[in-house]
Amino acid sequence: MKFVMEHANLLSFPRVIDFTIAAEYIEAISKDISAGDLILDLESTEIINSSFIGLLIHLKDHLQRNGGKLILKTSPSIEKTLHRLNLYDYFMDNQTAPEHSFRPFATIN
Repeated sequence: MKFVMEHANLLSFPRVIDFTIAAEYIEAISKDISAGDLILDLESTEIINSSFIGLLIHLKDHLQRNGGKLILKTSPSIEKTLHRLNLYDYFMDNQTAPEHSFRPFATIN
């Protein structure tokens, strides 16, 4: 897993997030979450697992409690998965990108 600094509080993910690397993502992201908005770019992602979905739920709850929000940019495959799990509406409420400047964050490759 490699981190690349981006111009925004944005994390981009690969095509597949399988069980073997999900734990690494969970550990890395959980260390760095803070208040504010976080955008997860899953537009190139086609496969996720239940551990990663648990991380998304944790991130959304944590950010909301601290005045921020989780914004997901999803691929059709991820949207379909969220619909099947009845989580689409949970994640897609209030999905407007923030107007303010972004702070640096990492891209996960």
